[in-house]
Amino acid sequence: MVSPTAEERAAAMAEERAEELHQLEVTRLKRKAEQEELLFQAQLVALRAPAQQPAAQLQDAEGETTPEVSLTAVLPGIAATHLVAIHKNKFLAENLSKLRRGRREEDTTGQITFLNGTLSTTRVKGSMKDFGSTISIWSEGFHNYMIASHSLYKVTFPDLIYGMICYYIKIASLAEIYIWSGGVLDLAIAYMNDITTNGRGLTTEAWSAIPQEWIDMYCGPMKILPRKSASTSLPSSSPLSISKTKTICNNFNTSQCGFGASCHRLHICSHCQGEHPLSKCPTAPK
Repeated sequence: MVSPTAEERAAAMAEERAEELHQLEVTRLKRKAEQEELLFQAQLVALRAPAQQPAAQLQDAEGETTPEVSLTAVLPGIAATHLVAIHKNKFLAENLSKLRRGRREEDTTGQITFLNGTLSTTRVKGSMKDFGSTISIWSEGFHNYMIASHSLYKVTFPDLIYGMICYYIKIASLAEIYIWSGGVLDLAIAYMNDITTNGRGLTTEAWSAIPQEWIDMYCGPMKILPRKSASTSLPSSSPLSISKTKTICNNFNTSQCGFGASCHRLHICSHCQGEHPLSKCPTAPK
């Protein structure tokens, strides 16, 4: 049996260290999720405090009003039209980017049509591009969506907020593992629209657990965030830096690597170091 070379031993050590760092990161993310839950619990206590002013009605462009709940006081700076849509269970998840405090009142009317003597309008639907490349915009929007929902339904559906908190924490945890745009964001928008448009938006159970098939649909192995290389925190002379620059991915050469571009190993031929798998190498022995 051939003994491993010094370079191979260094690469193995680098792999072990990378896995150790990955496990530490998973532990950190779990603690972060627990802290987020504690923060929301504290905010819920504040929301349960009795109102200090008369309740105000909200009226949208069509003249429809919400129940007498002081949402404009709870969520200042958010267009009343969006708050009315939440109450009517017609709020689209794509518009969460508009539920940010301090934004000026905006025109929420999209296409205007006149047919058979009737003037009709369609609401503006937000774009996925409005959420940016990180979770921050979605996080603020969904946070305010929870506050609005709790203010409206805390009497009739007191446990709803807890299901929403679980949903928020799950999405935040997934965003630490998978890419946001084109991955976790798509899951968050699609699943929210599914449960709200199918009459389950006021069901705690629907929010509290995202079915695994939904997660698999949007957050597969190809969507995993690239693991940080040990070389980013170590001198180039360190043996641990070899894991990113010297280790060839065996899965890429023997079958198919499920991590794609996010794989921290090199996707090159193990025979000639060309940019193709071993199975397609023109110089490899048959």
